[in-house]
Amino acid sequence: MTHDRRSIPTLRLLLLGALLGAAAYYLGREQTRAALNAKMDELGLRDAARNATAQVREAAQQAGATIAEKAGDVRDAAAHSLEQLRDTRADDTEKTPAQLEKQAAQRVSGHVDVPDAPAEAKLKA
Repeated sequence: MTHDRRSIPTLRLLLLGALLGAAAYYLGREQTRAALNAKMDELGLRDAARNATAQVREAAQQAGATIAEKAGDVRDAAAHSLEQLRDTRADDTEKTPAQLEKQAAQRVSGHVDVPDAPAEAKLKA
């Protein structure tokens, strides 16, 4: 197996060309970026973009704080409702069926006191 001596310089030239092309691309890109930044500074757009970014971040933080506060309120309300439900159930287990019926009637009628009358008197009325 003999190596062709002419292919080695060709390969080196191709690698050198690729390296030079990459360097030229990078430098051109950096020059374009610098020119664009200079133009944005000239027009005042760069400061406006920074201000808008700061405002968006501040608004997001405020929204997050508000959501966290409302979630806390909901959690507290749910805990309070659970406590009321437990208290109501504890009270209801100690009541007789007649007392529970009276309490239900009061809730339906808008908390109007329902007199304890015998069933026969209620039917006559």
